[in-house]
Amino acid sequence: MTRLRTAFRNLTIAALKLPRRWIFLSAFLFFIPACLAYAYFYESRALRTVRYDVTSENLPPAFDGFKIVFITDVHHQCWMSFNLLPEVLRLAREEKPDAILFGGDYAAWTEGSIQEVFAELKKLEAPYGKFGVLGNHDYYPSPEYSEQMMRETGGIQSLSDRGVWLEKDGARIRLFGTEYLWDEDYPLQAPRYELERLTPEDFVLLLVHNPDDFMRFPRRDRWKVDVALCGHTHGGQVTFFGIYTPISVVNHQDLQSGQVHWGNTSIITSNGVGTVKFPLRFFAPPQIVTVTLHAAHDEQANP
Repeated sequence: MTRLRTAFRNLTIAALKLPRRWIFLSAFLFFIPACLAYAYFYESRALRTVRYDVTSENLPPAFDGFKIVFITDVHHQCWMSFNLLPEVLRLAREEKPDAILFGGDYAAWTEGSIQEVFAELKKLEAPYGKFGVLGNHDYYPSPEYSEQMMRETGGIQSLSDRGVWLEKDGARIRLFGTEYLWDEDYPLQAPRYELERLTPEDFVLLLVHNPDDFMRFPRRDRWKVDVALCGHTHGGQVTFFGIYTPISVVNHQDLQSGQVHWGNTSIITSNGVGTVKFPLRFFAPPQIVTVTLHAAHDEQANP
């Protein structure tokens, strides 16, 4: 034991005598592998539930406390993504949601992986239904096939350029979604998305894969959306300690992750579940999202 202590002390003294540049280089060479190991072995698999509360004067009192689970970017069987589906199912069930929404990018570009992911998602249940839109990865082998499997295998109603009314105790809220839009110059017109038939008093929830697409709505129509649920970004996937994202897939950096308020609209962007290009996450952990809706109460009516 004495010899070990002496050897360790001598090694420490020798290290301190090294030029500062060698000490810095040694620490740097240790730091990089440690970050990569953390990003691969821990954070990429550390799925968690992130919860948000949204309060709106437009929400009917019947929907006060209405809970939505939002799952996006699973990337099942993508070779650079881990299989977190069992954990997704467990966490979603624990939330006991009223409705479950899916934001696209479900699986790898093979029919087998698409069938498998929707067979697993079919196991989730919610009293007011399951709804989803397509992401850019769902256009292979074809969007028609992805929507067919979504509907027939997953029991999920497609909202790609469609809308539905959710009704409860005589009240209702509007839920609609957009398809993934490849052409950034393609104009988003309100009639296509049914916004013109809605009144300012309607509570409107939008499901869109890419948060940039929400910002392409005309300003006069964005005001009609109370909540926009988005994915696609992976939260940056690999960030500089959550401060800066060197490789971003969105133009609006403020919509990279989390909850942002634009006027009366609450825009919530999830980090998603899976990964692409490389199986790493750094300060952008995987997540499913729970949104609880609250009706704003009239303080004068309730002094």
